[in-house]
Amino acid sequence: MAQQTLAVQLIVTFPDVEVQRAGTEQWISLARDSVSAIGSGDSVRTGEFGRAFIQHGDGFTVMLLPQSRYWLNDFGVNADGTYRLDGEVDGVTIQRLAPEMSISEFVLHSLDLSVIEPAALFGVWSRRGQPDVITVAEGSARINFNDFEFDVAAGQGFFADNMADIMQMSATAIDSPYSAARVEAALYGCPGHVLITTDVDDLRVRSGPGTNYFAVGLVPDGLPISVMNVNQRGDWVRIQFRSYFGWVFRNAIEDDCGTVSVLPDTAPVEPIRQFVDVTPAEEPFLTPFFLSQSEDRYRYQYEG
Repeated sequence: MAQQTLAVQLIVTFPDVEVQRAGTEQWISLARDSVSAIGSGDSVRTGEFGRAFIQHGDGFTVMLLPQSRYWLNDFGVNADGTYRLDGEVDGVTIQRLAPEMSISEFVLHSLDLSVIEPAALFGVWSRRGQPDVITVAEGSARINFNDFEFDVAAGQGFFADNMADIMQMSATAIDSPYSAARVEAALYGCPGHVLITTDVDDLRVRSGPGTNYFAVGLVPDGLPISVMNVNQRGDWVRIQFRSYFGWVFRNAIEDDCGTVSVLPDTAPVEPIRQFVDVTPAEEPFLTPFFLSQSEDRYRYQYEG
């Protein structure tokens, strides 16, 4: 299959990537920069930092991010030259569709929803214990959620909340970066802004509600933010920050939120996937959804 133009290629960009062949139980570890072919029934998974490209035919590419899995259920070409593709994701993936690729049958399943018409560039967050999210950076996608179809255009995201009224649901407009956190904040966050009352220039954001947690960045005085939660003691608030969430001192935030949902003081560290040694080929996939390397030095790391 590797010699055929229709083969699906698996390209490892950072190690800790494994493939499982159809009908087998063994996982095969692949080295960085390795290129191999996969077929219907195969699946690919990544570890804590692993990343890979899965290239289908002439122009549909899935970027598999850390701690994620992708199943290739079916891929082929029809008599009229159009493609068919059936895949499944558990984790976080970014998909790019080339304009010259014509697809007649398409479905990309996640835990909660299915993409039935792909956009030119879109991301899928399939998260166990949380609603799945799709965001679109270019073009327009169509999804199926609980047997209802929704269109998601560029600059929008869809939050697959099974507790919400399906008749009231629609895509939500968000600003870049087009991450799942931005969608959740737009729907459920309370507007506020940073109000620094000390002699420091910026407010430090941490991965949990306390100074013992890692610092993930700084926000300047006056910056608009979305308040999501407060800890039990009431002295830290969880905010939407960059492409994820973080925690800041409560007295450094000004808002009119009133009652905010409470998370325990022992709340787990924010699950921020980090990207190590990003390649130039990966940057156009990552930047629209996670900012550039210069804009988020915590998200992007380098070996050594």
